[in-house]
Amino acid sequence: MALQGSFSGKTANTRITPTITWKATQSVVGNYSDITATLTYRRDNDYVTGGTWSGSLTIGTQKFTGKKTIRITDDTDAVAISATARVYHDAQGALTVTISATGAVAGSTLTSTQIESKITLNTIARASTVSASDANIGSCATVVVSRKNSSFTHSIAYRFGQLSGYIDAGGNPTSTETKLSATTVNFLLPESFYLQIPNAPSGVCTLTCRTYSGSALVGTAQTCSFTATAPVESCRPTVTGAVTDCNALTAALTGDDRVLVRYASHALCQMDARSQKGASIVLRRIGGVPLETDTLTLAQAAFDSILFEAVDSRGYTAACQVPVTQVNYVPLTCVAQVKRTAPTEPDAVLTLRGNCWKGDFGAAENTLSVTVQVNDENPLAV
Repeated sequence: MALQGSFSGKTANTRITPTITWKATQSVVGNYSDITATLTYRRDNDYVTGGTWSGSLTIGTQKFTGKKTIRITDDTDAVAISATARVYHDAQGALTVTISATGAVAGSTLTSTQIESKITLNTIARASTVSASDANIGSCATVVVSRKNSSFTHSIAYRFGQLSGYIDAGGNPTSTETKLSATTVNFLLPESFYLQIPNAPSGVCTLTCRTYSGSALVGTAQTCSFTATAPVESCRPTVTGAVTDCNALTAALTGDDRVLVRYASHALCQMDARSQKGASIVLRRIGGVPLETDTLTLAQAAFDSILFEAVDSRGYTAACQVPVTQVNYVPLTCVAQVKRTAPTEPDAVLTLRGNCWKGDFGAAENTLSVTVQVNDENPLAV
């Protein structure tokens, strides 16, 4: 690659050699080179060839024609034609171009010219590229810009959901385009990103890097993307639960609705489930039972603890196990058996067997009374 050079060819007269000398000036902003090429002739002996030269000079796809009176000797390069062409580089700033010429001097032995060469010019620096690391919202994504020219500056725009803006020199979001020279920027993902992904744990953030040479935009804007995540640690829902006795009878026995009487109390389970960072609660469970509300009543409750669970719209879960204070009451059972003392005797023996809990509920002690009713008119107390 170069910005100037020369090459030679041949003519119909082996004593005369054609040479094309070229040089180029480049525009970084315009992504083009202005190439000036000059065709000259020189002899290798002390003879002279003179007359009217006519021919052409081609640079890339541009052809220039001309006529000129020239005198070809061995001590001076005779200029036949010179031209300048603007040739545009490709999107990557590269350019290879062919320069050629033809020509002859009327009435001389210089009846033809053959000269051609492909030249590769210096690559013109183009737009910087950008990359970024994945990051949690509330933390920093490392944004790296690869510059093609150390004098270039750049701006970095972001888009996340419906949010868009630019990144300033401190890595903070801003509404104003800011030109940066730093090639590494720690982009602090703002809390507002949470509201763009209320139903997903993460989303894709797109960055667009625009490159400037002074105030002029260089090349095509380059983009990249990274994943912005709502971290579970700060986004999972919160769940609390409470269990109380809603059976007035057993609550009166214990004197405390936070104490349940096993197999007798009606447990009112109430949960408080709250979503975080823009999400919503989509599922509640109490004791494994899915609910649409925050309340569940369990009759004749008999458990030592109960599990309260919630799932939010991002799929994040939370749970709490609430211990239950219980009176280990044993339900009363009774099996009665009546048997005559003798097959023909009028007397009978009544036998009662069963379970009876003897204990203190808290506000009252459990007592047992048995009443035997032989008929409706003569109840007997035993």
